[in-house]
Amino acid sequence: MPFIAFVSHDESLTGAPMILSAVADYFFSDLRWDGVVISKAKGSAHTRFARRFSVWYPDDEAAFRELPVYEKALEFLRKFSPDLVYVNSIDCSDYVLAARHLGIPALWHLHELPSEFDRWEFDHRLMPGEAEEALASADRLIVPADEVRDCLISRYGVRASKITIIPEFVDIASLREAVSQASSTAAVPWTEVIGCGNASIRKGFDIFLQVAARLSDYRFSWVGELHKFHLNFQVPDNVRLIGEVQNAHAYLSRAEVFLLTSREDPFPVVALEAMALGKPVIAWRYGGGIHRAIGTGGVALEDPGPDAFAGAIRHLLVDADARIRAGRAGQKRVERYYSDSRCLPRIRHAVETLLGP
Repeated sequence: MPFIAFVSHDESLTGAPMILSAVADYFFSDLRWDGVVISKAKGSAHTRFARRFSVWYPDDEAAFRELPVYEKALEFLRKFSPDLVYVNSIDCSDYVLAARHLGIPALWHLHELPSEFDRWEFDHRLMPGEAEEALASADRLIVPADEVRDCLISRYGVRASKITIIPEFVDIASLREAVSQASSTAAVPWTEVIGCGNASIRKGFDIFLQVAARLSDYRFSWVGELHKFHLNFQVPDNVRLIGEVQNAHAYLSRAEVFLLTSREDPFPVVALEAMALGKPVIAWRYGGGIHRAIGTGGVALEDPGPDAFAGAIRHLLVDADARIRAGRAGQKRVERYYSDSRCLPRIRHAVETLLGP
């Protein structure tokens, strides 16, 4: 029975940890697989992780707590002796290097674009060549979009043949069940426009507020962690800041349009969730790979300015037929191309290929 060590940088309710959770669930629900989840930090999805998996936290282990991050990774992989290490996100590079040192196959699932690679190099104090070494240490890289692949090739010289593109995905049945369970909750407000994510520069929270100020006759809601960053801006009266919630899907279902103002976002899962719920998505075409998913299920703008976003929103809110058509088209696209039943078997194939016969 193959044993996989899944490594996550944290247990937040954001896209990458939720993708890892879905992948681990998929393997562990099949009795032919066994494994463990190693999380470098606890977070808002801790209860969900702890309920589903055997989760280990390196910083909670007294014997390993004071070790440098790379040594800690080595000790944990020695502890479990997995057949494969499934590393999620750029912040877990120490486990890729440790796996290479121990001769364990490593699959690295990356969900980042240039600004996050910049942060990774800075936070880890990487010297010239160390980022390339880490990426070269992975036996296979999975990325959600061409933009991520192209960044790896142009910036770090990664061979294209080493990269597999598998888009992010959603569990449509669970999503609709979560919405159904929360549908009677009066506390969830109805809104014309909704945005979701950490209130950060990268997610374009400031752009979201500027768009709302231009459309004062409509209601806007933002769901997600509110960093101190948001205090630097005047929040228009027509914007409701929800904060982080366990069931963001209930809020998505109570909106007319999903607004993705990200300056950079490889392939945001929440946009796919909005589409699965029949909500048109408006985004900037060049912010990442989501424009490929949108198709006729919304609008992918050439111009990321607030005026362009406001114009696209107003058009969809005024023209109900266009809004409904876009919502239905988005639903069909998610069902056809971005469901867990379509994407998870491709991830399993990548794992099985590394493990060999």
